[in-house]
Amino acid sequence: MSYDIKLQNYCDHKILWARAQLESDSKTVYFQYPLAAVSSLKVRVNGVIVPYSTYSVKTSREPLSLVVVSRLEFITKVKHYNPIIELFYTTLSNTCPKCLSVNTVDDWVIDGDGDIKVVNKENLLLQQVEKILVTKLSSNAFHGWYGTELQSLVGTKIFDKDLLFSKIREQVNSAIEKLRNVQRQMVASGRIFSPGELFGKLLKIEILNTEDPSLIQIVVTFTSQSNVNVEYTQYISMDETTRLRLVN
Repeated sequence: MSYDIKLQNYCDHKILWARAQLESDSKTVYFQYPLAAVSSLKVRVNGVIVPYSTYSVKTSREPLSLVVVSRLEFITKVKHYNPIIELFYTTLSNTCPKCLSVNTVDDWVIDGDGDIKVVNKENLLLQQVEKILVTKLSSNAFHGWYGTELQSLVGTKIFDKDLLFSKIREQVNSAIEKLRNVQRQMVASGRIFSPGELFGKLLKIEILNTEDPSLIQIVVTFTSQSNVNVEYTQYISMDETTRLRLVN
C-alpha cells in the first residue's frame, strides 16, 4: 500500500509572529490583517511574551468603507527604543493571506501526534487525479507529458461554450488515461498497491454553469478498483483558476 503527503488541508488562518510597527504615541499597534478572535492573540515585545493585562484590542470598520481594522493599545507607553513587536493571531477567512478566503491551502501540516498528515487508498487516488489535472503540461522538467492544458484556457474569451466544454473533457480524459497507464506500468513492475489507490472506471465528466457567468464547475466521478465511488470538483474562471475543493 502506498501513501503520499496530504497536500490540501483546511487553513487555520493563523498569522505567525508577524512584525508590527509601534505608532508615534508609543502605545498603538495596527494589525496587518483583522483579528478574528482575541483569544488567539499573543504579543511579543523584544522576544518576550507580554501578558494580556498590559494591552487592549479593538476591531472596527473604517467609516464609509468595508475595510475592517484591528489595533492594539498598550496600557502604558512602551519604554524601549525602536522595540521589536510581533503578533501571533488568527485572522478572518476573507482576509487570510495564506488561503485567500478559500479556506484550504496546498501545503503539508502536522497532525496532533506530531506526524505529517498523509493520504492513502481512495484519498490518495483522489489526490493523484487532482495533481495531474491541475499541473500545467510540460511544467515538469523530468516528465513533460505530465499534466493538462486546462490552465491555458484561463483568461480566454468564450465564443463557443460547447467547444470549450469539449476541450475540457478532452483534457480530463487524456490526463486520466495517462494516470491509468502509469499505474498499470507500476503494477506490472511488481509494486504492491491496495485496490483503493488504483483507478477503476471513469463514470462521468460533468461541466456545469454556476451563478457566476465567468465561473464553470468541473465534476469528475470515478471509481477505485475497490469499487468505491470518488468525486473530484474543480472550478475554472475565465479570469483565474480558483483554489481546488476536494469532495470525497
